[in-house]
Parts: sequence; C-alpha cells; structure tokens
Amino acid sequence: MPTIDCSVYIRIFNDTERTLGNCRTTVPDRDKGAWNDCKRLEIPPRQEGYLSLNETAWYTGTEGSFSFDIGWPKDPKSGLYQLQATVIDAYNGTNEIWPAVPGPQALFKLICAAHVSNKLELRDAVQPAGHPVYLQCRLTYERTKRYKWQLLEITASSAHPVRNSHFKLIVRNHTLWDYAEPERYRDKDRGSLQPNVYAYRFGSPVYSHSLLKVKVVAIDRELVGAEAYLYGTHNGNRVIESDKFTIFQHPVTVDAHVVVPVAMKHPFSLNGDIEWNMQLAESLQGTERQGEGITRLELYWVGLTLHRALRRYVPIDILRNVIPSSDVKVEARNTPWNQMKTSEVWEKFHKRYDTTYGAMHLVTQAGGAAYFGVHAQGGNFNEHLYLEDDGLKYPLVNCMDQAAMLEIACSFDRIFPLTAWIYQSPFGYVKKTRLVGIKNQDGTYIDVNNPFFGTDVKMANLYHDSPDRLPFGCHVYNGNCTPLTLDQDGIYDACSGPHLGIETLPEYLDQAIDRDTILYQVHPDILFESGTIANAWETQGITRINNNPLPFASWRSRTLPPLPEVLSRLVNTTVPNTVGPLTHVGWAHLPIWLSTTLGDAWNVQYEQVTVGEIEAHGLWIISNDNTPNSHIHVQVDVFSVTGPDGHFDVGKSTAVVKDEIGQILESVQRPCVWMSCTLPGLGGASLRYADHGGTGRIILVAGNAIMDIRGMNSYEELLPYALKLFGRTFRSDLELLNDSPPVIPALQIKGIRTETDTSGLTTLREAEAEQGIITVTGIGTRFSMIFTVSCKIAVANAGSEEHGILFDRYIIEKLDNGEGCTVEFLFIACEVGRHRVRVCVADSETLIGGNSDLEVEVVDA
Repeated sequence: MPTIDCSVYIRIFNDTERTLGNCRTTVPDRDKGAWNDCKRLEIPPRQEGYLSLNETAWYTGTEGSFSFDIGWPKDPKSGLYQLQATVIDAYNGTNEIWPAVPGPQALFKLICAAHVSNKLELRDAVQPAGHPVYLQCRLTYERTKRYKWQLLEITASSAHPVRNSHFKLIVRNHTLWDYAEPERYRDKDRGSLQPNVYAYRFGSPVYSHSLLKVKVVAIDRELVGAEAYLYGTHNGNRVIESDKFTIFQHPVTVDAHVVVPVAMKHPFSLNGDIEWNMQLAESLQGTERQGEGITRLELYWVGLTLHRALRRYVPIDILRNVIPSSDVKVEARNTPWNQMKTSEVWEKFHKRYDTTYGAMHLVTQAGGAAYFGVHAQGGNFNEHLYLEDDGLKYPLVNCMDQAAMLEIACSFDRIFPLTAWIYQSPFGYVKKTRLVGIKNQDGTYIDVNNPFFGTDVKMANLYHDSPDRLPFGCHVYNGNCTPLTLDQDGIYDACSGPHLGIETLPEYLDQAIDRDTILYQVHPDILFESGTIANAWETQGITRINNNPLPFASWRSRTLPPLPEVLSRLVNTTVPNTVGPLTHVGWAHLPIWLSTTLGDAWNVQYEQVTVGEIEAHGLWIISNDNTPNSHIHVQVDVFSVTGPDGHFDVGKSTAVVKDEIGQILESVQRPCVWMSCTLPGLGGASLRYADHGGTGRIILVAGNAIMDIRGMNSYEELLPYALKLFGRTFRSDLELLNDSPPVIPALQIKGIRTETDTSGLTTLREAEAEQGIITVTGIGTRFSMIFTVSCKIAVANAGSEEHGILFDRYIIEKLDNGEGCTVEFLFIACEVGRHRVRVCVADSETLIGGNSDLEVEVVDA
C-alpha cells in the first residue's frame, strides 16, 4: 500500500441564502481517483459540507472536478448559478486548482484557499508539491464591487387628461422621461411637461394606484442573471420602489410604485426631482448608475371621478395650485398621556445609555452587567430590577429597556389602544441626537452621532464621515397604538431624542437616521444599508414581567423578523442542529453551592427561578463582599417542548433554542459584538462578547439549556469565574449522557380542596379530580389542586388560558419515600364558565419542565 496520501480533501462553506445541491463530479480516467459518494450532498444556507477525491491506483495522483447548482432544488434558475472547481494532486506533476467564478458575478463571490500538510494557505493557488491537498471554498455574496447600469426611460398612464403649460394634451400612455433627451420634459422649476394623474380611492394603499414603467439596461455583463430592485429618492427619502426583476443583457422594463406616503385621505401630489438607484435583491449590494439618473416627475392623485367641467381635461395650473404636496405636514396622532410618560421614562428613573455595547444591563456605575430581560421583539421585562432604589441601583439601559418601561407606563390609559412595539433592523448611523442620561458634568445633555463612544466624551459627536463612527445595528421604539398606521400614528422614543409622538414613522426615520454618510460603503462589514419602513417590524412587545413565563405560551404562532445575515451565520455555525443530552445540572441550587465554588465572600444579591409551558428560567445576581463592583449576572434557560405523546420533542426544542439564541444576539444595539469561542471540556457551543471593553459575557449552549454569564470589566476578567460556575454544574457521567431525550416530569392529580365555611375547613374530592373536570361554586371562591410529581422540583407555576381562574401561589412537600413530591396549587375563581387550567413544574436538578391541564367549571353560588 502507498505511504503517501494523494487525496484532495474539500471543505465548502455556504454563506448564501441558497442551498447547494445536484452535486456533479468527474475524473479523466479511473486511475486518477474516485470521488466519495456525494451525489446526494446538499449544503443548506449558512452551513458547510465536505467531499473528497481519493486515489485508486498507487502513486498516480488524483485529478477531477466538481460542481454544485446554487439554489437547488426550488429555484428554477438553479442550473444557471453554479459553483465549480477543478483540482489536481499529481504525484509526479504539479498541484493545481482552477475555481470557476460563479455567475452572476455581481451577486456571488467564490473564495478559495488551499494548503498542503501544515504549510501556509494560499489564495486561489496551492503549493506545487506535497500531499495531500486541502481545499477550502467559501461561496459568499459580492460586497465590494459595484457594477454599472443605465436608466433609459420612464412611462406612465394618466387616468384623466391634462393640458400642460404648453397647452399640449397629455392622455393615457405617455413618456415622462427619456435618457436621449433628459431635459426635454422639464418645465423649468415648476414641474414637468409630462405630468401624470392617478385615479385614487382615498384611504387605500398608494402603492396600488401609482404604477410607473421604468426601463433600464445593464452596462456590466456581471449583472446579467442577478435579481434587483429599483428605488427612487426625493429629498433623501425613498419614495418609489420597483418589483423584483431579473437583469438580462437586453433592456428590461420594470414596474415601480410610489410607496411614500403609504395612504392618504385627500388628494395629494409628488412634484420634484427623483434620484434613481438599483440594489441587488439577495445580497442587498448597491450598484453604480451610469449616465443621467435624476428625473423630474410631476404626479397627482385625485378622486375616481372629476367635476363635469374638468372631464375633457384638467389644466395643469389648477393641479399645481390646488392639490397639496405629499410633503405637507399631517399632524401625527398621539395622546397627552403617552407624551407625558415618554418624558418621565426619559428623565425620572435616573437611567443612562450604555455607550459601550447598547445592551440591556443591570450594571452598577463601575461594574458587571446583566439583562433587564427584554429581547428585541419584547417578551419579558424585569421591572422590579429596573425600578429598584428609584432606578439608581442599576442605571445602564438600552432602547429595549426604555421601550419596555414606556409600554407598561402608557398601558394604564386604555382609552386609546396599547402602544406598538417596533423593532428596526438594520437601523443605521444616527443623526446628531441626545441619548438618555448622557450629560456633561454640568447636567446638560451632549450631542451624539456616535452612540458607542465608551467613556471618551470627545468621541460622542464626530465628523459626518469619520471612520470612528458606529451605528445602531438595531433599535426599538414605540408607536402610538397597535396596529400602527404608518402615516398617522406618532412615534415615541425614550432612549434617543426623546421623540414625543410628533412624527409619524416615515418622518421619525428621516429625522433619526443619517442616510447621507459614505460609511455604509466604506464599512459594509459593519452596516451596509440604513433602515427603512420595510425593515421596521411591529412585534409582540412585552408579554410578562419579572420572568414569570406564561403557562400558555404563544411561541407556536409567533412570526419573528429574519436575523441579520452575520447573526444568522453565527447561530447556524455555532449552535448544534439538534438538541443533545443535557450536561449541565444543579443550577437551581446555586445559592447552596456558590460559596464552595467561588469562595466564602461570594453571596447571592438577587434570585429568581420560574417555570412556564416550555421553559424554566433562573436568574441570579452574585457579588463578592471583599471586591467592590464584582457583580456577576447568571441566567439559565432550559427549554422543554413536548409532542402530542407527552414526550420530549427534539426537533421543536432545537428550533426554540435556536430562536432564543438569535433573539439574545440581536438584542444588542452595537454591531459586530459577538464571536464564537471554545470552553474546553464543557461540551456544547459557546459565544462571547468581542473585546470592546466595558463588560464580559459568555454564553454556553448545552442540550436544551442556554447559560448566560456576564459581568466584570472584560471577557478575560470574567472567564475564570464563568469556568468555575460551568464546571460546578457540568456532568459527564455516562448515565446522564445516555439519558437522551430528557425525561419530562410526570404530574398526577391527587385531589382538590375547596373552602366550605369561614373557618377555612376543606374537603378532598378525589372522584371529581379523576374525571378531569372540577366544579367550583361562586365567584371569589378559593380552591386548590394537589398533584404528585415523579421527581423533586425546584419551582411551580399555573394559570388559566383566559384569566378566568387566578393563580395565587404553590406549596411543595416532599414525599416520605424521597422519590418525588406533592405540589398544591392555590387558585381564586374570577369568572363564571368553563376554564382550561395548566399547572407547570421544573425538575430540581435539570430544570426540565412538565405540565398538566384540567378543566374548571365555575358556577353561580
């Protein structure tokens, strides 16, 4: 047998949103090797795959080629987009690789690196001698080059005849602009000689009554085959957008529509210069326009029928003097209560924006960090910690904390609907503004256009295009009501501004986001586009306070906004694709073992352990009595999703864990914060904050548990403590590792108790409990359900689906045999009718949850 391995080992990273499939391989003859069985190999988005070319004869080397269709199998054009390469590992010849650039080149980029043995990697080349060859191919989006295109023509169809200022009749289909004579149709500074009138049903979407036909052509052939959008801006605001279209070698006519304003209740107009741009649909990469691209358009929206005197034609001077511009300010809808609460949340609670990370913090003025529990889409809010000591104990916040406090504060004025929770990603570089609590020593607010300036106030407000500026990667704010009406409801922002409901969403974005800086092009790796109405997501908002999970979770029906590309890649490459065995246990007993793990000086300042339908949650804030500002925040979430059979559902639990990790990652406003890391000997996947200073943070995902530890002043300072905590809870014994999937705690109803008189005597009704339907007489009646549980538990919870039964508290008692326990859940009847009640418990060691449902019939006394 040969002693030299002449194989080629290939690793392919797929950084796109398409699946690589339909793998095809060739070799010139059988003596030049054989490919491993890779015909069925598919590489999903944001994942990687492997294939190899192995020698079949002694010392003959290997030679072959491979290709994948990009977009397999759903994309009908997948055969047009291919990843291809040819490789040679010749025993007596020269090692070579020939990667083929996948098309369209404006969309895709193939980066290849090869090496032999342990020698240094070379880009698109390989050492001429040596064996075996290791080839890495990374298919990604082209984000550096901008390819050229040209605007040719704009046409429209006028619903009503118009006579222009030259008394020419404009009717039906006509040309608004032509590249051959770009100034031909301009009517000096008054508008256009080719105005267009749309018949508009007031209050309906303007998008549906504003069709423009725009003809474009690709100048650079690299654009051919790519899909793109056209958009037009007026005074820096995007007002026109096209449908998605495919770029061909010949000119293409595209349907475009006016998107701002969204809807109007009266006639309006758009009369001004429109600057046209093109953006590739999949990569969101910009392009370069060649030739004239600023066109004068004069567009009007009037009623479906006109006055009888105007049916032959409408004189343009009447339109220009009577129909107002869409830029005319329409007063945003707001309420005095919401405005007052925004001002209070801005100033009353002594909060200060975190200019290091923009993360939700529980940070003392010099030390460690912890969440107030809010995610970018809302969810939980630890109001108790936010308000502790009038807000002074934990002063640092970000936009999500402020939006949470504002939503709760505004909710007491229910004359108006609940405020909207709006999550914007990406947001962008900010125009000069004020951030909550960021003041000079004299107490006056400072101007900020670089929100993550750390502690150096001189860096807070920089030159417009300074490379040191950093954007908001995302941002959260509130709308006047839900569902939000884009062109009517005001926006409230108690983090930046503040904004008091004076502006509608389009106006707020125009006022808050700096769209003119070149930094989007200079640093696309940080942020390559600014926020628009299209990526402002109205999400669930606050669903619970103080980490009290819901017995009836809404996770099944939630639609989450897509993760930013860089975070999606990090989740998919870091978090396992299936839930493995739970290897970290005993967190519920942290107060007991803390001093033996970190030292006698360590104690628990705050503890919170809760359970809901699909998750158990633990939160501890610990500190060292001998070391000032030594706070460490420990948060553990264990997800247990059961299937119809009542057993642990691996697939759904995996999806929930990945969703939760994604929400954690996107709940930090500063971009480029996260990175993967390795914690040796602990199992699972781990993430950490990059070294920006300010605080350390480490996340470990093991099985269906997410463990999040943060605090101190850096990752290096936090790491020794985190490793001790993780090491204390790590279990590697075979019995535990083989216990997969996890065992769900089993609950069995034992009976119920109800009050019979004022002395508090109770009766046990076991027969009724066995039927699964419990009858309670009278509103305000207190009763309890007693369950036996198959294991010792750390925490319990209960509730009814529609709040007709109010859960009071629970009592845990150990069984005499020590194998399990009993739990008594105490309730109050609040509404007549039949109510579904769910009780939940979490295992004392693993925090794996289990639950049981019963029907309670409340009848009149």
